[in-house]
Amino acid sequence: MSLGDWTLSHLILAFVPQALWSLCLLRTGNHVRKPPDPEPHHPLGLAILQGEQSEADEEIGTCHPEPGPCHTRASACPAGLCGLYQSSVPLGTMADSTTTLTFIVLLCLGLCQGPWDQVQAEFIPSPSIWADPGRFITNGSSVTIWCKEYLQASAHVLYKDRGSEPLEIRIPQESSNKAGFLIEAMTPSHTGLYQCAYYTTEDKLSHWSDPLLLVVTGMYPAPSLSAQPSPVVASGGNVSLSCSSQFTSGPFHLLMEGKFDPPRNMEAELRIHNGRSQAQAIFSLDPVSPSHGGTYRCYGSFSSNPNVWSQPSAPLHIEVTDSKPQDPVPILAGMGVAGLVLVVFAVILCQTRNDNRRTLEAARM
Repeated sequence: MSLGDWTLSHLILAFVPQALWSLCLLRTGNHVRKPPDPEPHHPLGLAILQGEQSEADEEIGTCHPEPGPCHTRASACPAGLCGLYQSSVPLGTMADSTTTLTFIVLLCLGLCQGPWDQVQAEFIPSPSIWADPGRFITNGSSVTIWCKEYLQASAHVLYKDRGSEPLEIRIPQESSNKAGFLIEAMTPSHTGLYQCAYYTTEDKLSHWSDPLLLVVTGMYPAPSLSAQPSPVVASGGNVSLSCSSQFTSGPFHLLMEGKFDPPRNMEAELRIHNGRSQAQAIFSLDPVSPSHGGTYRCYGSFSSNPNVWSQPSAPLHIEVTDSKPQDPVPILAGMGVAGLVLVVFAVILCQTRNDNRRTLEAARM
């Protein structure tokens, strides 16, 4: 082996283990203990372990943490396994260096894997939360809040308005991974944000779920909803939906039936209509796309309690056409060309019939 190859091998063996340990520390959050650095007087920073080998061990590269000099198989003495000492036996071939490097890489990865698995095992996923039949509930109707976990749970916990104290605790039934919290009759006091969590069988509390907002409807008279300039609009055009009420001051809330998108909320402006003041909010849908087509309803509320809504407005259906109305000029031009073709065809037909008649008369004579 040349001097250049020998030096390169020593440099790789000196710095690769240090880099691997740095990656281990970053990956596991410093859960892995770093091996001691090589002795400063070692040439090129290379440290080879001392150990005792048998002839069979030399063939498979096994290291025994026993006192004694290392033998020719440098792979039997990887850094960080038995202690750091300088070897009195130089590396023999590039194959020895490669074997040593491979062993060090596998060793570091194995040492990192254990703490990393422990970190992953401590992670408890958040549960999912939803309301049945929905999160917009008519006053006096029932609703069930469902909490579903992804690990075996010993108990489910329900929280309201981000409070630290549990609102209710449920023990799940056997062979079930979810629990239901029933509200028998919805009232304004039941509105707000709900979140749930669960305890694992090891009594560890999971992270909280995403927040679920419950709204009560039917508390005030319904507002009116209209479209300007028309409920029929071409794709790419503009249309505005006006929600107004004399009984609520806003904000107003616009919902599209059949979709689970969150409602559009808008503060109201006070306007005079037919000599009477009313609150009004204008929701703009522009540019209009086919996805805007459907049935809309709006609700009114008060800013003091925006989760208590009025009765829904009458449904308003928005129809989106494929394209803008065609220009009548090209249509008329096309009709004119078609008429001209018919006239020419009629002239040719008449001329042909006259020629045939003349030919028959000439033959009779």
